[in-house]
Order: sequence, then structure tokens, then C-alpha cells
Amino acid sequence: MEVLIYDTMSRNKVPVPNNNHKVGIYVCGLTVYDRAHLGHARVFVVFDVFRRILAKNGYDVRYVQNFTDVDDRIISRAKELGVSAKQVADQYIAAYFDDMKKLNVIEADVYPRATEHINDILALIKKIEEKGYAYTTSKGVYFRVPKFKQYGKLSHQSVDNLKSGARVEPDPEKEYPLDFSLWKFYKGDPVEPRWDSEWGPGRPGWHIECSAMSMKYLGVIDVHGGGADLIFPHHENEIAQSEAATDQVFARSWMHVGLLSIEGEKMSKSLKNFITIDESVKRWGSNAVRLFLLSAPYRSALSYSEAALERSADNWLQIEATYAEALYPRTGDSAVSDEYLIKNKELEQRLLAYLADDLNTPAALNAIFQYFSYLSKVSAEGDGLNERQAELVINNAKMIEEMLGFTFPRKEFGYEELIFERFELRRQKKYAEADAIRNKLRQDGLLLIDHKDHTIWFKSSVPDAGQRITRAGSGTSS
Repeated sequence: MEVLIYDTMSRNKVPVPNNNHKVGIYVCGLTVYDRAHLGHARVFVVFDVFRRILAKNGYDVRYVQNFTDVDDRIISRAKELGVSAKQVADQYIAAYFDDMKKLNVIEADVYPRATEHINDILALIKKIEEKGYAYTTSKGVYFRVPKFKQYGKLSHQSVDNLKSGARVEPDPEKEYPLDFSLWKFYKGDPVEPRWDSEWGPGRPGWHIECSAMSMKYLGVIDVHGGGADLIFPHHENEIAQSEAATDQVFARSWMHVGLLSIEGEKMSKSLKNFITIDESVKRWGSNAVRLFLLSAPYRSALSYSEAALERSADNWLQIEATYAEALYPRTGDSAVSDEYLIKNKELEQRLLAYLADDLNTPAALNAIFQYFSYLSKVSAEGDGLNERQAELVINNAKMIEEMLGFTFPRKEFGYEELIFERFELRRQKKYAEADAIRNKLRQDGLLLIDHKDHTIWFKSSVPDAGQRITRAGSGTSS
């Protein structure tokens, strides 16, 4: 199936650019001076699903995501902590990988770091200078924005409009307010990283590193992505300096993820109004967080609230409880209705269609909710699922995991004797003894769902799942 995305440059929905189904994707990663927050997570989870749907449709994806590991904010944090800038970067890069593992985000093929590509950066600056697009002041080397006549083509703004709304780098020697740094001269601070260059010792500007690294690993990029806040100036500047140096298109398409807001403002580290990925996973669980982040069209803004994440946690728990029925099916019965077969078969078709159409995750999630609601009804009517019904559900869960990155409970072994003992105590109306076993099992994180002639059990990814599922009245004794 052909996958379509909305291209920021053309303002149209377009087929994903590819070369014989090979797709090179570059996503701007973190500036590593603090823990990643939910706003970052939204970008990385969206592109994770994008990669998954491309792979599902037969595309061979090469995915590159950088780390900005030299920056004013990293230097400031190093001074606060009394360590080197490299130690700060290493600490938060490790934290990033820990966070992404919790969210089940597939690792990139390459994670280039700016500090490991200084020679590539310097070579690119030299090309820009040779083309007449760079000049030097006492503070560093700058790019001549007015010389690049297409400046503003990504953000669809004139240079004058961009100039009026831009936060510009202060330097009275600059030729033009929007001119931006390619190389920043060393200021004498012992904590500040520096490298030798023909212009003088210093470090790269923010924008140049992404151009150098993306072109090294991908050449012309098929899909360049990141948060919508990067359209200007970062991506606009990447285009200018890259195309000035090479005289060719830098990226064939641009894909931007809407901002996550909190109380009407962008969630950001600089505003100190963020919740970290680590904290959110501890409070609501990885699947619930992922569900929340995919709940709105990726290009739209998404508003953070604890209530929204609470709903996501409750919704995912209901999906888990319904899915758990398939882990312990009724034996000796394999009857499956035509309606059941159709419902199971059409789920994959619906997900493929929705996700290939500009990553329509809200429609995909709605299809999943409808499917599990139907399963819940079938299970209630049949006092559980039979073996054939369960087999189809497990296959669909694997498909959902593959395409959307959620994880479902696994069958837990070693509890059968206690579960059976508790079931017999309940049958004999010895509820106090049965509750004592339930409480013992709950310490291991097990939730129990009682049926007429059997009990099923599972471990939820949602914290405090026992209280949640009892509140929801799903029939579990938790």
C-alpha cells in the first residue's frame, strides 16, 4: 500500500518519496542537557509509528536521529553540576535511551552526535564560504541569509516577516539580523568545548550540525522530520545552508509533529512546564502514555492534562482485560461465527488504510476500541473466548504491536495452583480465604477476572490497575 504524508513544504498530501521503496528519514533529536519530556516523546512516538507502517507496507527504511551534544545550555548545566559538557551529554543520552525503551520506540539505525562529526561540519562550512554565503566577524562565521533567495520557502513566510518575529543572535558586526551562526569562536570559558578550525578555535552552530550529519548518512533526505517548532528557524536554516553548499534539494519532503501544550503554552524545558517521560510512565504506564500521544492527528496541537492521561490509562486497561480472555480460552469448543471472522479480518485492513493515509492514528485507535468492545461483548455472552476465537485475537494483538508499538500482557505461569485453590474456595463461599489468596497474588501484580467456571489472570502495564479496573466495574475481583 502506498503511504501518504502531509508535506510541510508543498502543503499537500504526497506519497512518501522513495527510491525503489528505500526511504531515508532524518529526525532532529534532543539537545541533551535534561531529561526528555512528553513533548519530545510525542515526536519520537509519532515517527516510531511512521517507521512501523512504512515497514509493514514493504518500505526499506533507514532512520537517522541526531543528538545535539554541544550547546550553550549543556555548557550552563555543566557549570551548575561542576562536570564537563561531555559528562552532561552522556548522562542525558543514556536517560534518553532508557525513556525510549520504556515507550517501546524502535532504535534509530544511526544516532550521530555533533561532537563526533566536527570534520564533516567544518568541510560543509568551507563549501558554504566558497560559494560566497559565509562571512566572519569577531564572534564567529555566519551565513548570509539574503543571498539565499528562497529563504522562507518552508515556513511560507517572507524574509521581512520572519525578521520581525525572530529572536536573532546578537552581534553588531552581522550583515543582516537573520544571519545565523555556522561556527562560534571560543570565548575562553574552560568548560566550553572547542575545536581548531581555519577560522579560529570554536564550536559549531546549532543548524549546521544537522545538515552535515544528515547529508553524510542519507545524502538527499526523503523525509525530514521533527517538531513543528523547528520549522523556523532550524529547518529553514538547514535548507538554506545545505542547498547553498550543494546546489541541490536538501530534503524531498518535510513532516512536522504538532506541539504538546500545557495550560495553553508549549511544553518545554525552558519554560519549566514539563512532565518527564520517566515520571509519566511511572504514573500511567507506557501503553497509556503512548495511547495519549497518538490520540490526536499528529499535525495538530495536543493539550496535556492529567484527566486525559487518566482516561488513556483506563481505556488501555479495559483493552488489556479483554485481551487477557484470549490467554486462557475455554477448551473443547472451536465454533466461530462469520461475523467474528469478519470483525477480526477487517481490523488489519482498517489499520493499514488509516495509518497509510497521513498517519491517521485517531481513526486507527478508534478501530481498535471498536474491535475490543466487540470482543468484550462476545466474551461476556460466551463466558470467555474459545480456542479459535482466542487465536484470532492473539494474532491481531501481535499485528497491533507491530504497527502501533503497544505491548499486550503475556501469559503468566506458576500461579495455576493458587488460582485453582482460590476458585474452589469461592465456589465453597469461603470468601475470606479466597480474598487472602487474591491479596497475595496482587502483591505480584496479578489481576484476576472471575467467570462462572474459571478465572483468568494477567499483569497490567497500568500502575494501580487493581483499583482502576474495580472502579470501572468490569467484573474483575482484581
